[in-house]
Amino acid sequence: MSEASTPKVSPPGPDSGGRGGVVPPGISRDRDEPSTEERRHTRRLVSASVLMAGGTATSRVLGFFRLMLLVYLFGNGTRQAEMFTIATTVPNSMYILLAGGVLNTVLVPQIVRAIRGDADRGEAYTNRIMTAGLIALGLITLLLTLAVPAIVSLYSAAGWKSPELSAQYQSMIMLAYYCMPQVFFYGVHVMAGQVLNARDRFGPMMWAPIANNVVAVAMLI
Repeated sequence: MSEASTPKVSPPGPDSGGRGGVVPPGISRDRDEPSTEERRHTRRLVSASVLMAGGTATSRVLGFFRLMLLVYLFGNGTRQAEMFTIATTVPNSMYILLAGGVLNTVLVPQIVRAIRGDADRGEAYTNRIMTAGLIALGLITLLLTLAVPAIVSLYSAAGWKSPELSAQYQSMIMLAYYCMPQVFFYGVHVMAGQVLNARDRFGPMMWAPIANNVVAVAMLI
């Protein structure tokens, strides 16, 4: 029998867990060890997890400070606080109702699948989807902005329509006009963030709420 066809017996050692055995020709026990690329990917995931945990904690602290500042400026249960709440909550509700579900359940999974499966990492497909999504978001935002008086009327109590509160009601509508374009940027944030996440770039999606809270606090101050 030739030496090439003779099975090699590996002695017990630290890498074999103290077990010997017959190793077939051409096969190494090192196959079970993670490759360099797997180690690098694991390190990226661990680093991203630590970064996201730190960013989430920072965002929560800033968000709490922003709420405290709002209570200090507008009071608790006042008409000014209700005006601000309605005007800033309506865009978020409209986005979730009209665009959020479509982006999260239809468009985003398709983008992720294309990035992971196509030869060009989904570059062409992502460009087409992003273009269509931005156009749709722009049209939805325009229609919602034009419909602000009707939407605010649905969200506000009947007491706001009294003549004594007409000035405050008009101020609330005007503030809603300024806030409604947020719908467009909500959608852009979700689409761009999911594309970056699919490419293992977690930082921008995580730091965006922190930047939002910083800008909000600066505007309130």
